[in-house]
Amino acid sequence: MVGAMGLAATLGRVPKFGAALAVGGILAWNLREVTRWPEHPPEAVAATVVIGAAFAAWFGWIATRIRGGPSAAALAAGLGCVAGILALSYPGSETFRHHLLRHHTLIGTPIYYVFETPLEDVYRTARSPAATTRAPSDGTPAEKRHAVAGGDLVFVLVDTLRADQLDRGMPRTAAWAESGFRFDDVVANTSWTRPSVASMFTGLAPEEHGATGQADGLPENRPTLAERLQRRGYETAAFVSNYGAISREAGFARGFDTFVEVQAGDDHATPRAEVVNAAVENWLGKRRARAGSRPLFLYVHYLDPHEPYFGFEPSQQFAELRAAYDTGVEYFDEQFERFRETIERDVGHDTTFLFTADHGEALGEHGIHGHGNALYPEQIDIPLVLHGPGLAAGRSNARLEGRDVFGLALRLADPGDQPIGDWAESEDRPTRFMSVYTRLPGAAHRPFFQITASRRLDDGDDVLIWSGYGNTYELFDRAADPEFRHNLADERPDAIARLRPELERRGLVRAEGSAVRNSNQTREQLRALGYIE
Repeated sequence: MVGAMGLAATLGRVPKFGAALAVGGILAWNLREVTRWPEHPPEAVAATVVIGAAFAAWFGWIATRIRGGPSAAALAAGLGCVAGILALSYPGSETFRHHLLRHHTLIGTPIYYVFETPLEDVYRTARSPAATTRAPSDGTPAEKRHAVAGGDLVFVLVDTLRADQLDRGMPRTAAWAESGFRFDDVVANTSWTRPSVASMFTGLAPEEHGATGQADGLPENRPTLAERLQRRGYETAAFVSNYGAISREAGFARGFDTFVEVQAGDDHATPRAEVVNAAVENWLGKRRARAGSRPLFLYVHYLDPHEPYFGFEPSQQFAELRAAYDTGVEYFDEQFERFRETIERDVGHDTTFLFTADHGEALGEHGIHGHGNALYPEQIDIPLVLHGPGLAAGRSNARLEGRDVFGLALRLADPGDQPIGDWAESEDRPTRFMSVYTRLPGAAHRPFFQITASRRLDDGDDVLIWSGYGNTYELFDRAADPEFRHNLADERPDAIARLRPELERRGLVRAEGSAVRNSNQTREQLRALGYIE
């Protein structure tokens, strides 16, 4: 900025005017981009013209009064102008405040450090026990061992698989899904692995089970899905590639007769699908040899779409990230077809599959990459597919959460006469709640990627997202704006006032997970996956 003013001072009066317009226009466009003005062209153009004219007038005034460089008075006047704009806009506009903090690190980050509550304190408060200190009881009596009504059940979870990816780059899996039963509106309860899978294994929201951080495990007083099925007479087995998050130390082995933390091969930092498949196939061969008579509950956790992406060096270019992510998904698509062939051969053609993901992945949307740092659709929307005997092909728009997988798996193990579509309608959630509390490696000039404390409430099509970074709110219309591009917070303050009490109430129900001490092996994988340094 100072260099631009100095250059303008060496020019004649007309060139000075042109230079002032150019610099003002650049600054105006920068401000429009980093604050993401509402995407209505007339409003955007008007805002750009007004701000550009103001900056151009400022530069023009300075350029006609200095010789060889800007004076202290001119600089003070300019900074005062910027400070005045911020003082008026920052407290009065939710949209402006959110995007200035999130996207304009040059100005927003210093404002955060000076004026806002430190995220460290917000994170500590968000995760501290309050209201309840223990996970609620399931409300059902413990099962006794007895003959089960359901058959073999295979629960396949693909780590970091976006919902929209099922119809992009996965032709084999998509064709298989079309002949099964698909749920089209499922959101994970959070955007990173441990608390999300904990919700699926317990039927609880993250605030209820408490396994929200890297040092938190499953609550000991809540029977897990594997324990429930084990009591019903199932043989239970798990093959987990993401043992950094889904580990023995964190309690995820409870209820499994066999729990295998699949190790990576020599050619990659994390276990690839072919290694997982080989481990499952080897175990199934031994199981077949001993002629087990109990039905099988098999949980298989794949990791291929997760960073570090298959065959790619780290990159910050969003287009390259998209290509790298797609490569991992395409590789998994091939390997999953081979896995299904193995199951048909070694378990049986009448096996029921439950296929889902723990969360998605941001690939440049909202200026973000990765997961565990936001609650937008690219990180929260997940696929859910059922396939097996007695399941007619179909689709459901029932609004479900990841924790509903718990009840769904129990329903599949004891199907009864209720059609799956009727079950989905009976479980439809008009109001849904999501949250994320994470600590990740990150640069000091982007504190919102180091610590995340965020909650989201869906009420019909209205979506309210609270972020502890600056204590800001975003409001979206999910039907009209499915990608969450247009923040309505300033346009509909009445909706924020209506939804905010429920959002805060749900966030106050917090339980303590069991304490976890990660092994060196677990820490090494957490480091490989980018969760710790």
